[in-house]
Amino acid sequence: MQRRLPLRDVVTVPSTKPHGGSSYYRRGSRAERELLRQLQQDGLLAIRSSGSHGPFDLCVITAGGGRLIQCKLCGAVPTEATVRRWLDAMPPVPPGWSAELWYRTGAGWRAIVKQGRAA
Repeated sequence: MQRRLPLRDVVTVPSTKPHGGSSYYRRGSRAERELLRQLQQDGLLAIRSSGSHGPFDLCVITAGGGRLIQCKLCGAVPTEATVRRWLDAMPPVPPGWSAELWYRTGAGWRAIVKQGRAA
């Protein structure tokens, strides 16, 4: 038998947060899933690290290593200082792996390899 809490006098206030997280989070995760599908369609084994809030959003497994990818969604081409800040936030990766920054503008995806072999 389940016991219920006495909620007779409790007043609830509806959340002001959009359902499913902030709109920035939703747009960013949508961009991550778009790139994930693109990599998978290219025949790569790609995995999305959803909700990790870590330094990398996607992981691509290859023979002998892999690629760790940070995705960014931009309204316009980011400045050189912004790209440098994003790259500096990435930790070093082990040998055989690459650390990559991918950002999407209206013109499509662009990749920058910080460390490791080229994509």
